[in-house]
Amino acid sequence: MTTLHLVSNSSCDCIERCLTAIAAGDEIILHAEGVLAALPTSKASAGLRTADARVLALADDCSARGISDPCFSQCTYAEWVALVALHTRTVSWT
Repeated sequence: MTTLHLVSNSSCDCIERCLTAIAAGDEIILHAEGVLAALPTSKASAGLRTADARVLALADDCSARGISDPCFSQCTYAEWVALVALHTRTVSWT
């Protein structure tokens, strides 16, 4: 059973809570303000880089915030929908 974690907040506390719930095969999507954790200078990005999960940043939200070179691969809304269908559970972190 795998989980798709949706992170909409870039605070270190939110990211840390998410990371404690990660299991093998899980994936993380950063969206809304959560994409700020994809900035190379973000404190939160350090923990995400060592996570035992694939981390993606929603491309439209990166673009809206002027993030042209995030630390993580970007995904589209269509890819997000495909990941929701792929995983057994979805958890939102705010």
